[in-house]
Amino acid sequence: MQIIFIAGQAEIGKTTVAKIIASEAFNNGMVPVLEGFAKPIKDEAIAKGYIKEKHPVKYRKFCQAKGSLLRKDDHDYWVKQMRERIHAIKKEEIKALDKGAKFWERVVIVDDCRYVNELGLGMEQNATLLFLSQGKKVIKNNQWRKHESEALARDIDNNKQSNYRSIFTHILNNDGTLEELKSKVCEFVPIWCGLKTGNHVECQCKACTARRNMEKPISPEELFSELVDLIEEQFGPQEKEDEDDEETE
Repeated sequence: MQIIFIAGQAEIGKTTVAKIIASEAFNNGMVPVLEGFAKPIKDEAIAKGYIKEKHPVKYRKFCQAKGSLLRKDDHDYWVKQMRERIHAIKKEEIKALDKGAKFWERVVIVDDCRYVNELGLGMEQNATLLFLSQGKKVIKNNQWRKHESEALARDIDNNKQSNYRSIFTHILNNDGTLEELKSKVCEFVPIWCGLKTGNHVECQCKACTARRNMEKPISPEELFSELVDLIEEQFGPQEKEDEDDEETE
């Protein structure tokens, strides 16, 4: 099974990229599974009539508020939920393989990675970490962009020296046409889906270097600890309530 986490600011095109990847994966004989940390929240928002296309402000405020509420009691709430869903998909894949299905390999595409602990889950699951950047595109500075769920992506876009940038496998600018974006994504899909090897933007931290050089096995817990140390070195200790999740683009 292949896993791809997509991060980036709201309205930058993460869902569009996810759909492009899904289409290409399907054309290559894989079974795409579109997922999101905030998927349960979105479903609830739709049930309440907050359709994103019709009521974008109400939709976004609901998702942000709901995500924050559940994270206050347990800042890993959505990470745990996603981990369980990934494990369930892995079981489905194994069953399909055991049954001799012609197309059995899943590619899980998560299009709303927004927080440090969510990046940690991606590392734990050996996922491809993709950041979709605004590049030269100008993004409207709406009030809801001040929400904590936008902080990580905003820092990466505004600070080219951010240590966060080295964590991602690839960073793509979405500041052109849809066709240009599709061309960029399709170029890398075979690599992200494990269909061929390619060059990645590699993290130079001690944990990742040791993992690549096979000096010693690195556990997911050690990788996450290294990531937290990297972030705290630049920004200081993270407050529990500073992490939240809401919705997907």
